[in-house]
Amino acid sequence: MKIDLHTHTNYSDGELTPQALVKQAVNLGLETLAITDHDSVEGIKEALTTSLIYKIEIIPAIELNTNFYGEEIHILGYFIDYQNIKFKKELQKLQNNRIIRAKKILKKLENLKIFLSWEKLLKSKVDSLGRPHIAQLLVKSGEVNSLHEAFDKYLKKDAPAYVPLLKLTPQEGISLILKFKGVPVLAHPQELKNAERIILKLKEARLLGIEAFSPRASLIEERFYLKLAQKNNLLITAGSDFHGFSNNKFNALGIFNFKRLYLENLKTARGR
Repeated sequence: MKIDLHTHTNYSDGELTPQALVKQAVNLGLETLAITDHDSVEGIKEALTTSLIYKIEIIPAIELNTNFYGEEIHILGYFIDYQNIKFKKELQKLQNNRIIRAKKILKKLENLKIFLSWEKLLKSKVDSLGRPHIAQLLVKSGEVNSLHEAFDKYLKKDAPAYVPLLKLTPQEGISLILKFKGVPVLAHPQELKNAERIILKLKEARLLGIEAFSPRASLIEERFYLKLAQKNNLLITAGSDFHGFSNNKFNALGIFNFKRLYLENLKTARGR
């Protein structure tokens, strides 16, 4: 079956609205799509409503940005109780951290004689404010020619306007997902240093799966993480990390032909 379990809408740092993303997934022949916006679930309702017209399965999900000894680790949460008021209050704390960081970044840019409008920045995002939104504003203002240049020159780690985001630990992220009936899965482990050690450590915190299949992974890496998951009784997922078609790094929407058994196992894990 053709699926994608890792996609983003404009409610975080994606380019497409949930409605447009669902339509695109249908056009590509996908049967199942997970909406996994960063620290936000606000795009899920629109995606579910659109899915009723196009007969595609939508999995409500989220991607939590966490930090583990200085390394950024993303935890996906599938089948999350996205309408739960207490859960949304927890997410609001994370989004407030994003606002605080964005203001600090703009202040650093001011010190570099680059003046961006806070009001315009707020208009550029729907829910979960991140560095990509500031990068877009830098392009629109003419300070840089591309998003890549914005990050490379000002926003990436060790660049002059970089400010770290105050994040949960991955253990806290896993606990939060489990508390609200979700299934915690490690995103794109191929990007981590000492990934196997981290996976085994997070399994102790009840990590339930890993994203073994990703456009970032080589065939050798896919086989490695597939075997690692099977050896440690972890669920297997696949996702493109789609952000939009103008983003060359994350534009492989729906490239995976996925075993139905893997998806059924993911569904069975709800409430484990």
